[in-house]
Amino acid sequence: MKHQPLSLNLIQDLHFGLTSILPKLSEIDVREITSISNKEGRLYREEVLLTKKMSEKRLNDFSAGRLSAKQALSKLAIYNYPILIGSNRAPLWPIQVVGSISHSKNICVSAVIQNTNSKALGIDIETIKQIDNDILLLICDETEILHLKNLEKSGYGGCNENAKIIFSIKESIFKCLNPLLSCWIDFKEMQITLDFNNKRYIATPNSNNLPLKDLKSISGKWHSNDYFHVSSCWL
Repeated sequence: MKHQPLSLNLIQDLHFGLTSILPKLSEIDVREITSISNKEGRLYREEVLLTKKMSEKRLNDFSAGRLSAKQALSKLAIYNYPILIGSNRAPLWPIQVVGSISHSKNICVSAVIQNTNSKALGIDIETIKQIDNDILLLICDETEILHLKNLEKSGYGGCNENAKIIFSIKESIFKCLNPLLSCWIDFKEMQITLDFNNKRYIATPNSNNLPLKDLKSISGKWHSNDYFHVSSCWL
């Protein structure tokens, strides 16, 4: 799949955005996804073995994600570490690190931090394209839809447009909590409230899922530009 090359300004904006929504001491990488051959020797042998049945798009996404994560890890002075895939399909990080990788369209982002500074971390990137009504009903419960409609009435954008922000936030929450709690988290098990004035959200557990029942509300942030939403969740 061919894409228009990304502008340097967009990459810089996303890097700034991630820096502003992640904890201090996080290391970040933002890069364009291009056609990357695993024959270039840029993936470790253990990583190449994971790619044998991947489609071309999946291979490009996977390769860009690993290269991005390695660049972020190098800023923590961690080198030569193959990033494999765990039983929950999440990346397997070095024991002293938590991190997250996300891609959308032709862009890939990654973030890592020492686990002495944060015990869990999740990021997500999505295009700003609004979601359809049938997807809206899968992602948001009645309270969230009412919240989105009230935001629309207050001039903060359309319901289905802002639902894409909630979708991204819930993805980042899943990436943060799933490895930590070892449980599946459905979209409607976390209820999101958006604060547009501060680009912050509150995520409140709304579930009988035992690992979530004792979880307190989570406060997090998101960043938007003309092309993408990026969101984070960290503990």
